Amino acid sequence: MSYQVNPKNQNELKRKIQEKVKEAKDNNQTRTIKHNRQDYELTRIRIDRDWLYYNIQNDRTLTDIEEFIGSNGLSEDYFNEENSFNHEQQTNYHSIISSYVKTQMVKTFQRTLDQRDEIYITHEGLVANGNTRLACFRENDLFKDVYCLVFSSDFGDWDFIREIVDMQDNEIDISTDYPWHARAKRIQKNKASGTDIETIRKRMRYKKTTEVEEKLRMLELAEEFVKKDFPGFSKLSDVSKLGSDEGLQVFTTFAKGRFKKKYDQLDPNIKTKIANICFDIIGTGNKGAYSSIHLAVQNAWSELSIVAQQKQFEAIETPDIISGQSPQTQAPDSDSYEIDPYKDKSDDEKKDYTEKFLGEVYVIQSQKDHETKKDAYKTQLKALLSKLTDINRLLLEPGINIDNLDEILSNFDQEIENARRKIDSLR
Repeated sequence: MSYQVNPKNQNELKRKIQEKVKEAKDNNQTRTIKHNRQDYELTRIRIDRDWLYYNIQNDRTLTDIEEFIGSNGLSEDYFNEENSFNHEQQTNYHSIISSYVKTQMVKTFQRTLDQRDEIYITHEGLVANGNTRLACFRENDLFKDVYCLVFSSDFGDWDFIREIVDMQDNEIDISTDYPWHARAKRIQKNKASGTDIETIRKRMRYKKTTEVEEKLRMLELAEEFVKKDFPGFSKLSDVSKLGSDEGLQVFTTFAKGRFKKKYDQLDPNIKTKIANICFDIIGTGNKGAYSSIHLAVQNAWSELSIVAQQKQFEAIETPDIISGQSPQTQAPDSDSYEIDPYKDKSDDEKKDYTEKFLGEVYVIQSQKDHETKKDAYKTQLKALLSKLTDINRLLLEPGINIDNLDEILSNFDQEIENARRKIDSLR
């Protein structure tokens, strides 16, 4: 990092923005945006990029700022909004946000020399949308004067401004993606402050509250995962090592299995055991015969895997709760059922256990697939017969077009004869 952050004095910057806003309005330099069917007018100005202040509570970096605070022994409120105009926080935040500037972003701006999308700022010069692009411009000495859209002081409510810029983020395709865990951190913070799920959904522009709840569950699992101290995974941001989606797919699958409604009546010890196995799959990359850790986790939570664990857990033949049977009241044989099968085991023993577990799941699934394939011809033939019966009943009536029907029926007869011969040869 070579750029030295040095924003303009807060009060002086506010006056400069006021002057530019007045000048822009006189020249009709305004932009109307629509939010929840309501029109809002923002003023378009041009201002020195170095004068502006980052939004140090940006969703994209919530994970990073928590880790920065922890590793540097700072107070939890170090990056709170009331510290947004402090030089020290702005400097440290630049070191965080500049790491999100992708090479492709730099190349695009250097090639086109076109800022394209405005940066959204408050009337005080605080960036509401465009932190990463501003860091890109500063680090690579691009666009000394930048175009901005200014929220007037009338907007006031930062939560409302956040709603609007979240909408804009969905439309700007050059911006870097928000890490899923950082967005989940914002949900977690809002919920902790007493904000209800529906309000969070609206603010963060999720379609359903179930999406919000799922992200919280994914975060819960990811935070539990990093506490397991797998090599290379000591903090939440380390999940970036799980691929370009930072573990989004695997933790989505994990959460869907761990909190599947169908498993609500499943004994929590079974769910805890499978969760521990999934943590090992993710932390070690041990995926058995499966092509990815995502598929390994997915099959660990398959219904066939669950039934196998139930049979291990119960001292007697277990009821199949997945099929709707009631749980037994008899106590499980807890001595023979390892909730944490990795406790006090060597790395080799852990590896062997995971491979054995995934191997058994793979065999169970393969057997099921084989049985399904064996019955596939009969199943399809029954469906075809049912369809033909319906066609005869509903469409075979006076007045229909019977041209070439004899030929079609003869073809049916021929295929049936072919099938009989093939079946006789298989007997």
